[in-house]
Parts: sequence; C-alpha cells; structure tokens
Amino acid sequence: DVVVSAVSNSRIEATIISASIGVGVGGTVGVGASIGVSIARNYLGYNPYAYSGTATYVQGTDSPAKLVKGNTVRLGPNSGARANEVYEYIGSDDLKRQDLDDNGTLDDLILSQDFSDKDKWKQLLTESANEIKASVSGSSIAIQKANTPNLDLTVWALNSQQVRSTVFAGSVAASGGGTVGASLSGAGASATNRLNSDTQAFVRNSTGNGVVVDGDITISAENHASIASSVLAVSVSAAFGTFAGALSIGVSIAVNEIAGSTKAYADSVVLDAGGNITVSAVDRPTIDSSSTAVAVSISGGIGFAFAGGGAVALNTITTRVEAGIFSLAHLGQGKVAGRDDSLSGVAAKGNLTVLADSLAQQDAHVLAAAASFGLIAAAAAGTVSINEMGTVVNASIAATDVALSGASSVVLVKSNAVQTSFARADALSISSGAAMGMSYVSSDDS
Repeated sequence: DVVVSAVSNSRIEATIISASIGVGVGGTVGVGASIGVSIARNYLGYNPYAYSGTATYVQGTDSPAKLVKGNTVRLGPNSGARANEVYEYIGSDDLKRQDLDDNGTLDDLILSQDFSDKDKWKQLLTESANEIKASVSGSSIAIQKANTPNLDLTVWALNSQQVRSTVFAGSVAASGGGTVGASLSGAGASATNRLNSDTQAFVRNSTGNGVVVDGDITISAENHASIASSVLAVSVSAAFGTFAGALSIGVSIAVNEIAGSTKAYADSVVLDAGGNITVSAVDRPTIDSSSTAVAVSISGGIGFAFAGGGAVALNTITTRVEAGIFSLAHLGQGKVAGRDDSLSGVAAKGNLTVLADSLAQQDAHVLAAAASFGLIAAAAAGTVSINEMGTVVNASIAATDVALSGASSVVLVKSNAVQTSFARADALSISSGAAMGMSYVSSDDS
C-alpha cells in the first residue's frame, strides 16, 4: 500500500488560578478589601498582534472625543492582557466621552470600553499558518503487483488540535470593627479560546497515466478540533460591627470559537482503481464550555449587604466542509494528462463515493449564584449563554468523466450536516431582603 498522511495533534493546556484575601480588624473601624482576577487567552491559527491594517486610533497616542461604527482601535503596550491588539467598533450608536465618576473630567473614551462586549467590539486577527495538508501533486502512481492482494492508495489529513483551559479567580474580604465594619470583594475570571485550521487532502494535476491502483483509492480529510473551557469566579465578603456594610461581585466570561475548513478533492486527474474510490471530508468540531460566578455577602450589624453574580458563555463554530472531483484545467481548456480532453477521468470496478459530512457540537453550562444576608440586603444574579453555528457543507462531481465497470457499482455524492447545540443557563439568587435572577439563552444556526 501507499499512504500519504498529515496529522496534527497540537494541544494547549492552560490553568490560571488567582486568589486574594483581605482582612481588616480595628477597635473602632475595620475595613477589608480584596480583588482577584484571572485571564486566559489561547489561540491556534491566529496571531492577535499581527494585524497589518492601520488603526483609526492608537491608545496612549490618540484621545478621540467620539467613536463611530467602523472605527478601529489599537490598544497600547500597557493595556494588560489585550496589549497591542486591534478592535473594530461594530455598535450602532456613536460612543462619546463621559464623566462616569463625576469628578469633573471627561473619561478617556478608549480606556472606558469593554472590549469583550461582542455586540460592540470585534477583534481583528491575522490568520497564521495552520495547515494540515496531505497531497499528491504533479505525479503519476502505479500500484499493481501480480500474485499479491490488492494494493491501496490512501491520502489522509487529520486535525486533532485541542485547547483545554481552566480559569479560576477567588476573592475573600472580611472586616470587623467595634463601631464600623466594611468589606469589599470582587472576583473576575475570563477565558478566550480560538482555533482556526485548514485541513486538506487532495490529488491534483496527475501526470503520465495518472493514478492506477488495483485496490482502493481513498482521499480523506478529517477535522476533530475541540475546545474544553471551564471558568469560575467566587467572591465572598463579610463585615461585622455596630454599623456594617458588605459588597461582593463575581463575574465569569467564556468565549470560544472554532473556524476553518476541511477539504478533500481530486482536481485535473486520472484515477483508475480496481476497487472503490472514496473522496471524503469529515468535520467533527466540538466545544464544551462552562462559566460559573458566585457572590456572597454578609453584614452583621446595622447596615447593608449586596451580592451580584454574572456569568457569560459565547460559543461559535464556523467551518466549511467540501468534498469533490473536478477539473480546473477544464476552465482553461487545457488537457488533463492521460486524456484527450480537459476533463478529469475516474474509473473503478467498485463504488464511487464523494462525501462531505459535518457533525458540529456545542455544549454550554452557565451558572450565576448570589446570596446576601443583612439588615438591608439585596442579591442579583444574571446569566447569558449564546451558541452560534455557521457551517457550509458541499459535495460535488463536475467536469469529470466517470466509468464504473462493476455489476453492482454505485455512485454516491452526498453532503450531510448535523449540528447539535445545547445551552443551559441558571441564575440563583438568595437574600434576606430583595433578590433577582435573570437568564438568557440563544442558539443560532445560520
């Protein structure tokens, strides 16, 4: 047998943990404050820093009074995890400078933006080389040997790239004072995971007599890219005193995306098989995402306790799956080697199968919980889970002369797409005073 293969098993494993504790104790006044933040950003097939276009504004150099749809912003080198990245404003309303903290000075419009808001901002990325390609090009192959079992030709490309991301942020603040106790705790965790790959298997521009095999010819491209992401933020605050106030906020965000193409094809070739000929492109991308935020506040005294928890999961799969036999030489009216015309030629004693098959799956579990206990208490929890799919699947035979000589030979050209999306969003709110919970779930297959 002759086997031409390309296999990618690239894997990213990221575990980010941050923990913060603040304790304040005083005879009269005790103040405790704590903030924990964790961020993970994993890319395969993208370069987030190599955008070649010119940004409308550069943070640190420009100070725009207004941002309109289509404006692009490049963040400065001191912008934390998003340093040197470029974003395009896609919102419908113009953004203007405001004095959000009421200090009499207008805020910096760029620094005041939430670039993780996908309704307003789109990150501009440059695709980097991430190709898994198995090919036979400009060649002739003869696999025939007397007095032996039939010999096969296999051209096979496999993408099994994976991202495994775990992010945790925890924050605890406690205070105690004889008269006044005040505690503030905040925890924020986010993960952005993006995969973009092109998986290709093909035979192109055969020479001589083309590809002649006494067994089977198989041209197969498979994509099994996967993302597993878990994001958790926990915030706890407790204050004790004659007068006590406790505030706790927890926020968790997970953004996951798989894009790219899976293609298997024969172009401007002569294929002659004593068995079956199969050209197949199989797409199996999966995203498994969980986003959890927990906030708890306790006030032991005359005063208030407030807890807020918010969790978001945004998952997107946009892939293209193509399988085909065709002849680009036919467009230019050039001859295909081994033939007197510009058509590809396919001959087999068995079956001819051209299959494009997609089975994309997304699973999202989102939970936000908030609990507050005090003389004056309020708790609010909100969750958002959005799954989007945009897979294109195509199988075809064009500009090809097909001849099957088996008594029961069959030609099968089939495209198949099964897309599965599961989203669950739970919001739990408990309070000795007021409590509110809200969940939003959306699944879109376009």
